[in-house]
Amino acid sequence: MRLACPLLFALPLAALLAGCNTVAEADPDHVTIEHTSLRSRTAVYESAQKICSRQGRANAVFQSQVNQDPTRPPATGPQLSTFACR
Repeated sequence: MRLACPLLFALPLAALLAGCNTVAEADPDHVTIEHTSLRSRTAVYESAQKICSRQGRANAVFQSQVNQDPTRPPATGPQLSTFACR
């Protein structure tokens, strides 16, 4: 059986690999980003940098990254990355 449009299968895969994130901005000095382990550190840092600049700060400084679920092996599943805005 030949697929009529293989692109239909490629788009969900691309969305999965791109990763999504949720941002907590309650504290103006810190940003916490929830993201998948598939999301690159650079992409997460760039998101934090944008948020910090929106808050009038010049830089986002990486502080920590932990599993949201501590029972999972390191760097798998949902991650929480924290940045300080300076």
